[in-house]
Amino acid sequence: MKKRTLAILVAVTLFGTSTAFSQNVLAASYVCAPTAGHHCYGVAIWTGTPSNSGSYVYLYSVCLSGPNDSTNFANQELWEGTDNSTNFAYWVEEGMRYGEINGTQKGGPYWFWADNRPNGGGYHEHSGGSVSTYTSYLAEIFYVSNNQWYLYENTTHVGTSTYNPPYSRSLETGEEFTSNSVSLKASSDDLSWFDTSGGNHANWESGSNYSSVYYTPNSPAYAYWNTAYNSVESKAYCGLTPASPLAGNGSSRPLPVMPVHTTAEPTKLTNSISPVPASAVSALVAMSRTMAANAGATSVTLSQAVLTTRQQANTIASGAGVNSDQAVYLVQDQGHFTALNASVPQGQGSPVGHYLTFTVDASSGAVLDWGVSENQGNLSALGPVTSLSQ
Repeated sequence: MKKRTLAILVAVTLFGTSTAFSQNVLAASYVCAPTAGHHCYGVAIWTGTPSNSGSYVYLYSVCLSGPNDSTNFANQELWEGTDNSTNFAYWVEEGMRYGEINGTQKGGPYWFWADNRPNGGGYHEHSGGSVSTYTSYLAEIFYVSNNQWYLYENTTHVGTSTYNPPYSRSLETGEEFTSNSVSLKASSDDLSWFDTSGGNHANWESGSNYSSVYYTPNSPAYAYWNTAYNSVESKAYCGLTPASPLAGNGSSRPLPVMPVHTTAEPTKLTNSISPVPASAVSALVAMSRTMAANAGATSVTLSQAVLTTRQQANTIASGAGVNSDQAVYLVQDQGHFTALNASVPQGQGSPVGHYLTFTVDASSGAVLDWGVSENQGNLSALGPVTSLSQ
């Protein structure tokens, strides 16, 4: 299990009242916390009737890297609470990431998204395409209908979180990292949120406009507001000196996609006639053992694999929609698992479940998706199932 200890920034709590919706909003300053993980973030919590059905923010990083992309990660991202949770018990998240996927080598930086859902849905994480430093990216999450949330990278629909009820009473943006050896300096700009009619609102809180705050105890980890409750900048062990607001605010940034309340078409299952090739079994067995060990399991009672496509695999494993569909192996292990390497909002522990699933790109051997939950997927609906001896 990774130990997450970190230098601190002190929080300030402010209250405001929405003139448009008469809702109480708690808006906290940017803060880093040592006891529950490496997080430097800003947070807004709706304490009254929820009106947040999504949000967007521009993410910009000048450094996002680390010494070991098999054991650590560093993220700059957006978290959106779901199921009316005010403490981020359930959420959707997306952003830029460098490092591992449940203890397996990845590198980056690359785009990723993840969710943690009620009713045993558990935690599931999905990797995307590569991203660049010194480039502004739009991270956007909004509720569409039928317990589905859409995720966008710029104007590209990169994922769908399913079986995840509305609405949102909480959102965060900032950085998360697992080691003091990473290098991360980034900003989150122009955070806005959507009401339930699809209208977007600038700034985090809906009351008075408070002055900027700036805290720097326990350097080198720090964060500050460029513009109060709208634009924040953070740094952790990057080796770069504090600067004026980061670049990336140009007019060329993509405009957000406005929410359209619709129902996504479910992926239709297709049963493959091709079994897992014998030449791939030993590698999948080894990966199953590694993934299970990295999820805290001391033993696995059942391990199975099937050859399918990525979209089909995610339909069975998590219900998620993903934006690539190459041939993959879907592996499902049964045991007692703790998602020690999960990316979680501040204050949340590691998700747990009796089933661990992950997909492996059949061409490259890279892990693309993984998660833990209480829900067992029916692999036989995808094709011939191969037992992976443990």
